[in-house]
This record gives sequence, C-alpha cells and structure tokens, in this order.
Amino acid sequence: MAGTLETFIAFGADIFAVERSMRLLQAVAMIFTSYSGLIALAQPSGGLGHHVATRLTLVALQDWFNVTRRSMRTFWFLRAFQSSYLQFTAAGGPKSLEDLLDATAGSLLGIFGLLETITLPDMTRITGLAVFGKDETKRLNVQAQMFWFLALLTMVLSSGVKIFRLLAERAVPAGTDFGTVEEDEEVDEKSGGGGGGGGGGSKGKKGGKDVLAKKREAEKKRKQDKEEAARKTRAQISALALKIVSDTVDMVIPANVCGWSNFHPGQVGIAMALTSLITLKGHWERCARALQ
Repeated sequence: MAGTLETFIAFGADIFAVERSMRLLQAVAMIFTSYSGLIALAQPSGGLGHHVATRLTLVALQDWFNVTRRSMRTFWFLRAFQSSYLQFTAAGGPKSLEDLLDATAGSLLGIFGLLETITLPDMTRITGLAVFGKDETKRLNVQAQMFWFLALLTMVLSSGVKIFRLLAERAVPAGTDFGTVEEDEEVDEKSGGGGGGGGGGSKGKKGGKDVLAKKREAEKKRKQDKEEAARKTRAQISALALKIVSDTVDMVIPANVCGWSNFHPGQVGIAMALTSLITLKGHWERCARALQ
C-alpha cells in the first residue's frame, strides 16, 4: 500500500478529487448558513453583528465554490457523452440491461454538464458577460438539475440490476463444486488394481498415494479460488450498494431545485456533505491502489 504522503500528493493533483473537496467545503458552508446556531457555537465570543458578517461571508463562499466547481467541470460533458457512446458500442450483439442503463445515464449526465457549461458565463455575474439573462439561466439550470436527477435514478437502477446479477451468479453452483468422478475412478484403479506381484502392488499403492496427493492439492486450490471469487463478489456488491446509497442521497439536491421535494437547505447540505465524503473516500482508495 502506498504511503499516506504519496497518496495525498496524487489525490491533490487529481482534478476530480479537488472538485469533490470543494463540494464538501461548499456543503459545510451551506450547513452553517442554514443553521445559524452553529455559527454562534463556533464563535462564542462574537456578537450578533459578527455572526451576521460571518454568515454573509459563508454565503459568498458558497457562490464562489459553486462557480469554481462548474468552471472545473466545463468539458466534463464530453467525457460523459464519450463514455455513453463507448458503453453502447463496446460489445457486439444484444446489450444487457445494465449496459443500456449505463449508456443512458452517461447521455443524461452529458446533457446535464452541457447545460451547466453554456450557462457558466451568466453564473459568473460579470457585467456584460451574460448570454441568456437571469430568468433564462434559472430555467436552464432547473432543466440541468432535472437531467441530473434522471441520470442518478438510472444509475441507481443499473447498480441494482448488477447486484441482482451478482447474487444470481453466486447462487448457481459451478461444475467443480460436485467433484470429478474420473479422478475417483483413477485413484481406485491405481490403488486397488495391479495386485499381481508384491512389487507391482507396492508401485500401485505409491501411484495411488501420488494421485490422492495431487487430488487434495487440486481441491485445495479450487477451494482457495472459490473463496477468492466469493470475496471479490462481496466487494463488488458492497461497492455497488454504497453507490446506490450515494446516488439516492444525491437525488435530494436536484429534487429540491426542481421543486419536487421540500427539504430544508441544511438537510440538502448534509446530503451533499455525505455523498462528497463517500466519493472522496473511494477516490482516495483508488489513488492508493494506483500507486502500488
């Protein structure tokens, strides 16, 4: 396993990790501005005016994080479209349900990213740089959130189908689980047959022991392979289950923006922080594995 410092350097140089870290900080700022009592707890010696000033600073910081993160994601929609296209054209023949869902999710994420990119000049709020205007920008951003919600929903369905398929494959016993009859017959012939002379009988017993030893070794290796495959399956299921939780919690954010739910801004901030921590943890582990 790579050292913590090396992993941190690789993690900090990755644009996705930086964007997710800024998302976490934006979520923390949202939580503090939504629950003003937290600001008072963090600054017990400050007066009301100082708390108000801190809240205004955090609100401005949220806006800066939002625009900066969107700038970092300017061309990510191209990667989403490419991933969707490659997913759809990767293998010939009929596509599995999860392949179709993944391709659909990639296309929806691409549309989401494209809408965010074209409204970026308006989001900077620089005089003379606006393209669509305030009302149209708001409408396009709501539509972008709608496509993000649909993409998250599609990814949840895809992860669910993958878990179901892994569970189904694990429940089906392999042919090696039943042993091989040919090996048993061979052992019987070599250990019991050839009972003519004493030398022949001794050789037959020795050959039978060798075959038994090879059989035990093969069974041991088969058992180890089976345990390793089961371990990998459990790891895949755990990762997919965690992804379902993360994507489902993330759906709170676009649902609120589209007006489909009425969560408190602080609750949205908590959901945003939780999913940011989940994705950051996964990316940290991937960086560590890449350095091995």
